[in-house]
Amino acid sequence: MKPVILLYLIFFLSAASVYAQNSYSVKGVIADSVEHVKLGTTAVAVLQAKDSILVKFGYAKADGAFALDGLRKGKFILLLAYPDYADYVEQFSLDSANTSHDFGNISMALKSRLLQEVIIKGTASQMKIKGDTIEFNAKAFVIQPNAKVEDLLKQLPGITVDKDGKITAEGIRVNLTDQCVTELRLSD
Repeated sequence: MKPVILLYLIFFLSAASVYAQNSYSVKGVIADSVEHVKLGTTAVAVLQAKDSILVKFGYAKADGAFALDGLRKGKFILLLAYPDYADYVEQFSLDSANTSHDFGNISMALKSRLLQEVIIKGTASQMKIKGDTIEFNAKAFVIQPNAKVEDLLKQLPGITVDKDGKITAEGIRVNLTDQCVTELRLSD
């Protein structure tokens, strides 16, 4: 009879240790960032930080509150998703000192609000290489209004203009013809 009691005791202790390992939890309340409307039915996912494997999944209640328990200790990522809102992502850790993590009030922003603030800036390409020809884009270089062509040529890489106005490209003297000047004017 003693082996049966010993077996039950081992089973009980192992079940208690498994329960103790899964006693970690997270909670919070989700709302709109501007109007502060509670976002019920928001998808709530807890992922492992090292490989983004799904650990726990659930939905927020109608009042925006969520709570997920039965987690183990470790490093995780909280991922919140709601239609038309930008996903919310935050890393957190659970350990023996912090068995529960309260995110408090989480504000989610509408994607349309985020996109209104996007400003795209860029610069024009300074040159194109087509076979054995290099084309420079004059609009990509900063010159003063009513500047001379010489001022632009001085900024082009590999081109030098001496004090007499003679142009050299990569050490070879360049003679400007009427056709070359016309191409400079047309492609400005």
